[in-house]
Amino acid sequence: IQSSDNDATNWVIDQVGGPAAVQIILETQYGDLLPDTSVVERIPAGGRTYRNRASAADYTRFLRALWRRELPHSDEMLRLMNLPNGDRFYRDVPTIPVGTHVYDKTGTTAMLCGDMGILVARDEGGERVPYALVAIIEKGARPASFRSWVARRGDVIREVSGLVYRHLRETHSLR
Repeated sequence: IQSSDNDATNWVIDQVGGPAAVQIILETQYGDLLPDTSVVERIPAGGRTYRNRASAADYTRFLRALWRRELPHSDEMLRLMNLPNGDRFYRDVPTIPVGTHVYDKTGTTAMLCGDMGILVARDEGGERVPYALVAIIEKGARPASFRSWVARRGDVIREVSGLVYRHLRETHSLR
């Protein structure tokens, strides 16, 4: 999860039995949690198609269930999501205090830049205040310069993360 890629995702899909098997598990085991998630294909080389889908609402429900330890292996998933990575919520966001814990998973394709995660801030009394954040920026066509597009969208996500933290700091007395 620290440096995953499309090949790693396809490996997991194959281990489960292919896209149809993944979809059956999603529907039978997690239908209420992930009603808008659909896995219909392996990720094709070069990202030629984008038929797999998930919604921000599904990601939010997933993160809530994960934090409440309602999913199998929640503690291990949180441990993995807390490993240092190139998150877009905390890294290079000066308004978020050093030491804020981040449990996240970034995602990037030729036409999408995103991050989903749980940040754990502290209030003035030192109590933990977890909050979920889901950021998805999608483009209708491949950008002319992929690296530049991803970098700019990553900066937008960082800016939004900073705005969210500043709002929560005012409304929940965060440090």
